[in-house]
Amino acid sequence: MKTRVARIQIAALCLLPVGLIGLACADVADHSEITSVVSTFNEALTAKNLDGMLATMANGAVQFTLRAAHSEMATGDGISSDLKTHWSTIGPVLFTTMKSYTRKATILDVQVDGDVASVWTRINTESVALGSDQSRQGEFTELYVIVNAGNGWKIGAVADNRQPDTMRISQAD
Repeated sequence: MKTRVARIQIAALCLLPVGLIGLACADVADHSEITSVVSTFNEALTAKNLDGMLATMANGAVQFTLRAAHSEMATGDGISSDLKTHWSTIGPVLFTTMKSYTRKATILDVQVDGDVASVWTRINTESVALGSDQSRQGEFTELYVIVNAGNGWKIGAVADNRQPDTMRISQAD
């Protein structure tokens, strides 16, 4: 009996590294899928691909707007709004007032807890307004809450610490 228990313990100890490697691989795969959602969103925004942006968002996803992006804009009555509506409104304005707009998201941290993940990013932007040859750079932190929505990982919420800039949307300089 003791020999049988010892064999089971030895087998368990031998198999433990295999199990841990499997967990680590699953974790790496989740991290890759999660960060891919953030990259895909930002690449679609740079490409002026609204459908591509919206495809990365979970139904009911939320935009937290802590302050207006531009000094002339009102923030509204609350700090949260539907993320798809937010970008469906802002995206076409951005796309038609900018000659070019690029966003580079650098992943700073990823935390996964079951079917919810948080992704902290450093966002660097460069934009050139229509009628201008001057580029403007911006940098801010963006937090993505990513959820496994049953059909893969999707953006569930976004918040950032972007400060209002002086660019007038009504007269993109």
